[in-house]
Amino acid sequence: MFIEEKAHFSLFYKLKSEFGNTVTVSDSYQDTPIAVPILTIDLSFIDFSKFEIGSYNYIRRVNWIVDVFAKTKNQRDSIVFKLMNILEQKVPIYDYDLGFPPTPVPMIGSLVPNKLRIEFVKIESEEPEELFYRGIGVYLAEIFYTGGS
Repeated sequence: MFIEEKAHFSLFYKLKSEFGNTVTVSDSYQDTPIAVPILTIDLSFIDFSKFEIGSYNYIRRVNWIVDVFAKTKNQRDSIVFKLMNILEQKVPIYDYDLGFPPTPVPMIGSLVPNKLRIEFVKIESEEPEELFYRGIGVYLAEIFYTGGS
């Protein structure tokens, strides 16, 4: 498994453990009807660049799109503020080649936030009971790899 894939799984499981049963956390946007409240994460792009000429040192940045759907403005805001607090911190990257949660696996690096932006959107449908409040987030983080398989 590539380091970017391990970073993606690490972010997904971090959010899943932080939100528990209060918010459904989904890996990628779902085409099927969604159960609100829900938070989805999906890769947007991966950027690779060298930072030392002539060496093999590089920087990998991974960008995720984070969607939050809620039933009310207060619910959306509560989820978004908690999400921002989580993503402002380093997220450990685990070596999932050696196992998946809940099995303890070694930490091999971390995601360090580079940019986090969330826009608030109100979506109105034709039926009043189906008012959804949405937050669209962009989370850009650098991968710091410390070792592992």
